[in-house]
Amino acid sequence: MPEAFIVDAVRAPIGRRGGGLSQIHPADLGAHVLRALMDRTGIDPGTVEDVIFSFEMLVKHHPGYSGYYRHVTKTEKTGDRDVTFTFDQPGNRELPLIVGELTILPKHWWEGSDASGKKRASPDRNQLTSSSVPRNRPRSTSPLTRSGCNCA
Repeated sequence: MPEAFIVDAVRAPIGRRGGGLSQIHPADLGAHVLRALMDRTGIDPGTVEDVIFSFEMLVKHHPGYSGYYRHVTKTEKTGDRDVTFTFDQPGNRELPLIVGELTILPKHWWEGSDASGKKRASPDRNQLTSSSVPRNRPRSTSPLTRSGCNCA
């Protein structure tokens, strides 16, 4: 298992039940913390293109993910830092959380070359299983806000 490091900390907003924060979706509050951490530390959150690439590759090459994300009918770039996921089940509060668990595969790394100059291929099913993930393959996560999801 790769090592994890704590590089900084940001407090999440806290409020009273029914208070000023009660109208803000929890995903938006969490995204605020993640964005603040990335801004403060300079950690690369990945790009919108990485998010879309990852979703398409995972669904295309891994049956487990295609089942897990079966209710996502469309992904599209809707801003510099926004991806909109369209679901086939309006009102399902779990779908944005499921999409928020998406592992991000940096597109530029997969489309680049390895140390010997050999062109990498798009990830296949064997590379997308947790037991066969190369330790040196970069992965990251991106904060997605509720406004980045079509989860009416």
